[in-house]
This record gives sequence, C-alpha cells and structure tokens, in this order.
Amino acid sequence: MAEQSRTAWVVGGIVVVLIVVVAAVLLIRARGGGEVAVAPTPVAVAPTPTPGEEAGGVTGLPEGVSLDASDDFVRSIVATVSAHPALVTWAANKDLVRRFVASVNLVAHGKSPRKLLSFARPRGRFQVVQRGGSLIADPRSFHRYDQLADVIASLDPAGTVEALHRLKPLIDEAYAEIGKPGTTFEETLRRAIVELLRTPVIPAGVPLKEKVVTYAYADPRLEALSDAQRQLLRMGPRNVQKVQQKLRELALALGIPEDALPQPSTWQPVQR
Repeated sequence: MAEQSRTAWVVGGIVVVLIVVVAAVLLIRARGGGEVAVAPTPVAVAPTPTPGEEAGGVTGLPEGVSLDASDDFVRSIVATVSAHPALVTWAANKDLVRRFVASVNLVAHGKSPRKLLSFARPRGRFQVVQRGGSLIADPRSFHRYDQLADVIASLDPAGTVEALHRLKPLIDEAYAEIGKPGTTFEETLRRAIVELLRTPVIPAGVPLKEKVVTYAYADPRLEALSDAQRQLLRMGPRNVQKVQQKLRELALALGIPEDALPQPSTWQPVQR
C-alpha cells in the first residue's frame, strides 16, 4: 500500500467514476482501436423531459442551470440514483460536476482523486498486524471502506443511465476546461473504467514492508500497479469485488458485451 500513512485514505473517487462512467458510455461511438468496444445500440432508459429540456436525444438543461450554478440540479438527480444517506451527504459539497469530471480524468491516467474528494475520507487509521512472521494489513482496516462499497452497490443501473443522460451537457462543458487537446471525455472514461476493472483482487494477508511513515507491498508487482489501482485495493478484497461487480453491471446495462470488458483476475504470489 504505497503512500499509506497516518492520514486516512480516500477512495471516494471510485464512487465518482461509477456515477460518471455511465455518462461517458452513453457518448461512446464505435471507433475501433479503443480499450472497450461498445455495442452499436446501447440500452438506456430514456429520461422524462422536464420544462426547458428537449424531447428525445440528449436532454437540455432546465432554465437557469449552468455549470457554475448546477449543484442543486445535480443533487436532485443524485437523489434518484440511490437513497443511501452517505451519497446524499457527499452531494452536499460544491462544484460537483467539476469534481466528478476531474476525478475521472485522474483515474484514467492512473492517479488517485483523493484530494478532490476528501469529504469521502473513511474514519479511522490504517493498521497493520504481525502474522506468521509477516507484516500484513489488519483486516479490520478494510471495514473503514464498507460504507463506500455499500453506496456503490446501492446504485441503480437504469436510474443511473437516465440521470447521467440529463447531466451530459454539464459533463461535456467541465471536461472541455481540463481535457487534453485532441481528447474526448468518452475516451477518458473508457480508460478509467478499464483501469479499475484491470485491478487484480488480492487476498487478505498479503505481506507488506515498512517504510519511514508508510507501508508498501512486499511484492514489486503490486507496487507497480497505478496509484488509482492501489487506491482501490486499499478497500480490501470483499469491497474491491463489490465495486468491480457494480462497474460490470452498469456497463452491461448499457449494452457493452461481457467479452469487451477486462475479466476479473486474482493476484497470485510467486512460487519459490
């Protein structure tokens, strides 16, 4: 767990990826050469237009809603995706769309979005224990992330598709502010979802090595994973599987074939 220190770690960015990745898939068109091939006709629930929105296609925004004044609109939509109280609490923060898009961009590049999402920081501190002559993560530390995993599991795929369809104009505008020239948000989101699904599930009890004020995986193969992937692993094997399962459900609900997604993998120690 590279960079694991006295500070509690944030994995809230994964929630953002789950929520926003569906919007990106809605935008994806078959281009060839991408990491994830998308079915020509994705399955999506058509949103019910509200005053100020267009009927059919990509919805417009209600009158008075802009990127700078969108938080209340986003909160009203988030409330339809999941009733989990933690998600409602996190949505009380400001500049939600920009946080969402920036977090996805970081994950797509293998980086952790924890600084953008400090409001989702789990309680408690990371702890280690000695077992069988090895230093390992205390299994109780993984429970700090149970709430986050439960929020992710509570997301309704069809409702998420509908909600994010309505947020598309805001997402596009936010990405235009930070995206690398020549790239698109949908391409960035494809990279983000693949990045997380390629993360191997590791069993509890994987040996660690102590650094000055941090801990790292003893196996250099795990240390070679991206920061975003190691951030996901800090949730513990049960929660990692729950997160990846929801990602897969959302992708399949949109018509992405199973064989186009990275298959689940489990880390195996080197046999000596």
